[in-house]
Amino acid sequence: MSSSVAPATPASILFEHPETASAPSPVPPGYFDDLNLDLVAAAIMEGRSGLGLEGLLWTPLDSADDVRFRQEVFQDLDGTPMFTRLMEFTNAMGTVRGRLARSRRAQHTFEHQRRHLDAAVAYCSAVLALNDAVRAYGPRSRGLRRVWAYLFTYAGSDSFTDLATAAREASAALADVTYCVSIEGGKVQVGPFRGEQAYVSEADETLARFAPSAAGDRDETATGQGSDEGTDHDDDGTDYVEARVLELVAKHFPTAFSRLALFSLEHPDFLDAALVGLDREAHFYLAILEHFRGLRSAGLRSCYPEVVDRGERLCVSDAYDLALAGHLVERGRPVVTNNFHCEPGESVFVVTGPNHGGKTTFARMVGQLHHLAALGSPVPGTTAKVPLSDLIFTHFAQQELPSDRRGALEDDLARAHSSLRSATAGSVLIFNEIFTSTTSDDAVLLGTRIVEKVLQLGALCVCVTFVDELASLGPGVVSMVATVDPDDPSARTYKVVRQPADARGYASALAEKYGLSYDRLKDRVAP
Repeated sequence: MSSSVAPATPASILFEHPETASAPSPVPPGYFDDLNLDLVAAAIMEGRSGLGLEGLLWTPLDSADDVRFRQEVFQDLDGTPMFTRLMEFTNAMGTVRGRLARSRRAQHTFEHQRRHLDAAVAYCSAVLALNDAVRAYGPRSRGLRRVWAYLFTYAGSDSFTDLATAAREASAALADVTYCVSIEGGKVQVGPFRGEQAYVSEADETLARFAPSAAGDRDETATGQGSDEGTDHDDDGTDYVEARVLELVAKHFPTAFSRLALFSLEHPDFLDAALVGLDREAHFYLAILEHFRGLRSAGLRSCYPEVVDRGERLCVSDAYDLALAGHLVERGRPVVTNNFHCEPGESVFVVTGPNHGGKTTFARMVGQLHHLAALGSPVPGTTAKVPLSDLIFTHFAQQELPSDRRGALEDDLARAHSSLRSATAGSVLIFNEIFTSTTSDDAVLLGTRIVEKVLQLGALCVCVTFVDELASLGPGVVSMVATVDPDDPSARTYKVVRQPADARGYASALAEKYGLSYDRLKDRVAP
């Protein structure tokens, strides 16, 4: 049954309340590069440039219910037939966009009209196929159920039915056109096809006389812009031979070509704005799911985190750095995963251990998890409970510039002060190896002040440091240590575990391995 009433625009599948949703950010957040999220976004967006996905990946949500709204859509698509059907829809819409772009570039009337018609035929097929797929699947998410309701109304409306019927009839009329080009005595004639034998080479040679370089013809229908350059093709469209022949064919089949012209005239803008929006928004889900599918094929797990209120307990198992994992998987190398959690009252992770042992990777991983969770995306790990953060602050070493008159220590202090001044109890702060430019005593003093301030705020913090003393500043601090192989202290495990800081024990083991312990040195210098 068709409806004479055009359907209302459906709600977004990205936002439950699009009218109050914040616009996507025009620039990435300040922490993006520090957390290597720029590399993650680039991998996700590969092959999808020009779709405006960047802003969506840059903009975390600020409501736990909005996050759950997106998670529902992800789960409706993840590993289900609906993923394939929606992918087919976006591919078909890509074909439609391509044909419309060619139609706009076309310099010959019949080419413009035919490409426009072909785009409409592909569009109608895409809409009907998606409508059938959604009805057969029966989605559970709020977002896709709205799409289901909208498609049912739109596909049955008079406006769409008229479009599909007109496109089908115009296309069928053109499909029935068969013609013959006959060449005799240098003259070209076009007429209905009656089984004549084809002589392609002779036809090309004779029809070349129609070329503007030979005849000096400036007719825009045949030569595009009246150019006398003598090129055979304009862009990838109809050449001068095809254009001339089509003009003659149109005279023999006026009904079919009248239908073509009438379709372009009556349906100049046939795309439904809501479905164009659906196509764009669908790419957000499909791109992220495709990225995680590649990691899953390598044995890495991902999950939909339980997004809890700010200040609640954080708990993640088998987590990994998403950017590093993509790099390692491409090279066939194993990815080390880590577990971490906060008990009630704990909010600061102090991460110590040997250089190149995975401390910075751990810090980035925590930041990535919070950003991805706030997008509604899957996150790396088997299970996760993640508080929704309001702001993320990072403090990583940056290259000193000649124009910056501040020294490294002053820069560390100024940046830390700025972050702590803006942070709230719902914020996440990542400090990576700050105060390395000062003495050990000063590093202890300044690091202690920062950790105490974060504890007062109640914000979640990861502090990667060489200062072991920070790991024992009180019950709100969790000591995490990057471990080494107990049988070979020079070999990193890249496991970061919850245990007391013990850099001295690591140094002693390393010194013993290389014969530099006190006892070994004493034996060497003994007379």
